Amino acid sequence: MRCLLLIFLIVFNIGLYSQTEPKSFLEKYHQTKAKVIIDSAVVDTFFKLIYTLQFDHEKLADSLATDLVTYANTKDNNYLKAKSFLVKAMIDDYQNEYLPAIQNIKQAISYLEKGKPGGNLCYAYQLLATLYNRTGNISLAQQAGMQGLKMALQLKNNVLISNAYNFLGVGFNKDKKYQKAIGIFYKLIQLSLQNNDSNMLSRAYTNISISYRNLKSTDSALIYAKKSLVVAANRNQIYDIAYAYNDIGVAYLESNHLDSALSYFLKSIKIREEISDNWELGYTYTYASIVYEKLKEPAMSLHYAHKALSITSKNNNVKQRFMVFEHLSNFYKQQRKFDSAHFYLEKYAFLKDSFNTASFQLNTDALIASYQFTEKQKAIELLNQVNQNQTSKIKNQQLFIWMSVLSSFLLVVIAVLMIRSRKEKANQAILQAKFEEESLRRLEAEKYQKEKERISRDLHDNVGGQLSYILYSIDGLNNENADKRETTVKNINQVAKSVIDNLRDTIWAINDGNISLYDFCDKLKVHARTMFKSSDTEVVFKESLEIAPDLNLTLGLNLYRICQEILNNAFKYSKASSVQITVSSNERIEIVIEDNGVGFNLTDDKKDSYGLKNIRNRAEESNVIMEFYSETGKGTKYKLVVDSYYLN
Repeated sequence: MRCLLLIFLIVFNIGLYSQTEPKSFLEKYHQTKAKVIIDSAVVDTFFKLIYTLQFDHEKLADSLATDLVTYANTKDNNYLKAKSFLVKAMIDDYQNEYLPAIQNIKQAISYLEKGKPGGNLCYAYQLLATLYNRTGNISLAQQAGMQGLKMALQLKNNVLISNAYNFLGVGFNKDKKYQKAIGIFYKLIQLSLQNNDSNMLSRAYTNISISYRNLKSTDSALIYAKKSLVVAANRNQIYDIAYAYNDIGVAYLESNHLDSALSYFLKSIKIREEISDNWELGYTYTYASIVYEKLKEPAMSLHYAHKALSITSKNNNVKQRFMVFEHLSNFYKQQRKFDSAHFYLEKYAFLKDSFNTASFQLNTDALIASYQFTEKQKAIELLNQVNQNQTSKIKNQQLFIWMSVLSSFLLVVIAVLMIRSRKEKANQAILQAKFEEESLRRLEAEKYQKEKERISRDLHDNVGGQLSYILYSIDGLNNENADKRETTVKNINQVAKSVIDNLRDTIWAINDGNISLYDFCDKLKVHARTMFKSSDTEVVFKESLEIAPDLNLTLGLNLYRICQEILNNAFKYSKASSVQITVSSNERIEIVIEDNGVGFNLTDDKKDSYGLKNIRNRAEESNVIMEFYSETGKGTKYKLVVDSYYLN
């Protein structure tokens, strides 16, 4: 973030003053508000005053930024509104208040986009990308980052272009797309060399070294870490030198050159202690402790491990702390002190689980803040416009909808709690056996975390679109006549019920952890007959189950969703008089769904409109072999095969 702020200062020539006096700034601020004409120069004066003030008087700057937003909303000046929300978002980010920062930066973008594209808008997209990245919304961060890069290229502003490339590369690293990150950083290196930008060149070398390190290409990681050190040393940038020493030490550690690794870690520690770089110091202490452990010097290893614990407690760096706990657990295991090993393993598992939960909550809250930051204002405007004789009816519908939404979230919570409740804890006779069991439990917890993520994606795919339809249908109720409004309300009721049905299907799938094949067939049979009960289509269901293996959570849910999608396609498009579903199982499970409808040409470019892409993705995720046949006038046939290797 410091790089992003520095770049913004360079681009827009905002000078920072040392030891600012709040009284003089307040006088200047109120003098500016008293001006009769508020042009772009006056707006920029507001922005510079508040932005500069935050570094010495953070609370006062935040108060003035809030006042400026209120003042801007009383004026018919989009540039004033844009810059007021922009500076408020920057101060929110500086204070680690990411959710209001996202709301404010999106407001700024909405006003800036009403004018000509420029550096302010480009920077706003880059700041939005940074905020998404901080809250774990990697996909949205990449979208905003690409938009910022596109604008920077149009503006031909080398500073903004370099910053955009650096951000995209860092985002790909966080998304574990290391090869893509390397390609971006190579471009950044060439651009930095052309522009003689040593600051960005050092950062590019550091980040590409991290990419190679994650790909286990230790030699390449070491080369670029050393390049970063050379550039930083030439500029005498102490912070970057310490960072480069640490990265070189990690590269040597991973290649098992322990003496060299220790030498660089100690150099990094010395600098970071001198400049009080407490946020990064915990990592270097931990790495030094790991090296001493491998060098069979347990006293020194414990010395640096406890220094790491002390400093991470002071700066509240949770991620560093559970890294230290994991290291101490492994240390005591090697010492065969299983009581201490178990103690630190429990601390590691608890802290990591808490960290993951907090990160998931922040990710969710940021997503809601992004897409619904104007929903309250829209709801108020809607209520003010509704006719008096429709007020009661609308309120009842809104109550039902919000109850449905609340029920949806409660069901999600129940699903997560049910998964977590299946984690078993077993007592063991001796401490060593208990430690080994706890290690297995940690691996099992990671497996369940992945299953929860898959379930979250499934709920998002099946419920997200329907909830969006409900919200946007409410927005348009007042603009429709009475007949059309009644039809819309009925549609909202149907969609809300569909949301709950979809969630119940998901809860059914995860209720006991595994799904009986008999239960799966019964559920599919009911779904098919319910779907076609009001049509002229005959549904024929055949079962031949020599064995009935259980399906695991992910496989069962994906297989059921695939069958739903196929039946939905047949209902919508096939015009069939008969649909036949055959489920058989012997050494493997086979499901065949075929209809005698109109079919379609497999070479048709529009075939993906029948949901085939979604079906293929689910099949690939659960190792389901899918065969697909269709011909115009001769119907459609799907064959799904689950090999015995993937069954419980």
